[in-house]
Amino acid sequence: MNQAERQEFADEIKKAFAKVKKPPKNAVSRDLDELQDIVGKNWDEVTPNELSYNLPIFFTAKGLHYYLQAYLIALVLDPEKMDLPMNIIYRLSPSLQEDMLHPMADFDCKQTKVIVAFFELYRELYPVAESLINSRMYLEEEKALEQGWEYWSTKLAECS
Repeated sequence: MNQAERQEFADEIKKAFAKVKKPPKNAVSRDLDELQDIVGKNWDEVTPNELSYNLPIFFTAKGLHYYLQAYLIALVLDPEKMDLPMNIIYRLSPSLQEDMLHPMADFDCKQTKVIVAFFELYRELYPVAESLINSRMYLEEEKALEQGWEYWSTKLAECS
């Protein structure tokens, strides 16, 4: 995927999430200390560095709904600046984080579509070193990618 295609996809993400309102500070996270670099900022003011050090696992459903676009766009446009990109995949994979993902109904069909597209692009953006292919970490990542893709693809099929 070249830079122009990345930018086009980032624009699709922005359009899909354009109507999502910023939640009040107390509705963003279970632990505001964990997300102190992000809470209170507009999603487009958060830097890739801040995203890397503020794990998506600490967001409430409303917080994730609002800030997910920042993570997705940073992961697409600046993959080399993002540490631990799998954190967002794990956060979006219900069977791995089920207790935190119950209320996903806030995501509409356009948002679900870009999430599915992100899952489909993930390995292109973040290829695995051949030496890691049989490692436990790789197998866990692949499981998360598969489960997340299945979950979001099923939600997308429900949109039809």
